[in-house]
Amino acid sequence: MKKELRDVVSYVAGSIISNKKKTSIYSYDNGNYIQFSGQLSAERVNVYDNQLNNYITGNKSGNTFKLYHHSIGNFIDLTIDGDKFKGYDFSSGQFYNGTVRGNNINLYDFEDGRYHNYTL
Repeated sequence: MKKELRDVVSYVAGSIISNKKKTSIYSYDNGNYIQFSGQLSAERVNVYDNQLNNYITGNKSGNTFKLYHHSIGNFIDLTIDGDKFKGYDFSSGQFYNGTVRGNNINLYDFEDGRYHNYTL
């Protein structure tokens, strides 16, 4: 999964699960904050990535968000269950999963076989 996709999936999952309206997420991989704006709800995502000047949009269908990253041109599935999330990245053809504990987000990317940590 591309870094930009991991960042936004972590932001969306972390924000929805924690029910916190933050405007950034801290990536421990890069040691920096990624700024976001827009609207998130339990049914709809309309987020703007200020770093990439790009929209990520989608709606919930059943228990899964069908997200679209406009600049990369990629679909991503995101399913949230309690404090856990999982999904599928259509560009890499790989799954991912993660957990949210308070402000801390931990995402495992099956493409690179690594954990990626974030803080809201």
